[in-house]
Amino acid sequence: MIWLGILFSIYASILLVTKNGKKDINSNWVEYQNQISGIDLYAGKLAKQFIGTNLSQTRELGNVGKLIEQHLKNSRSFATSIEVFLSVVIAYAIIGISIILIALSVNIKDQILGVFILLGIAISYYPWNKLFTNSKNRIKNINEALPDFIDLLVMVLPTTSPIPALS
Repeated sequence: MIWLGILFSIYASILLVTKNGKKDINSNWVEYQNQISGIDLYAGKLAKQFIGTNLSQTRELGNVGKLIEQHLKNSRSFATSIEVFLSVVIAYAIIGISIILIALSVNIKDQILGVFILLGIAISYYPWNKLFTNSKNRIKNINEALPDFIDLLVMVLPTTSPIPALS
């Protein structure tokens, strides 16, 4: 029962944090809403509550922020916006924590409890996995589509000398 109390207090604190009056929905969020489908639509409804709040504001994130920005640009997911990405991460973390706390509040066996805990962790990690996987796949596709520099030189060398070809 204590776990349900903790879950309720988490939800109450989230409601207090996100209660900022009328929030302006930025164009990045609209672009993200047009990109998503499936289960992301349901988590997107929760994530929308965090746009414009202190939790998802882009502040100095240091090297981690630069890494996230680079992966967002590479993958072109989450509308390439850190604010959208952070709001989605928060939403999935809340869903994962809720699953874990509900599983702890119900008296279940150890193995099944372990499955629910792993499920909660996997759900919380999903946006990070999506970001890194999309970034890696897009970079791989770009590298495969580009011709090698040697191939370009071989095409140019028979017709002209290397110096005019490189200029």
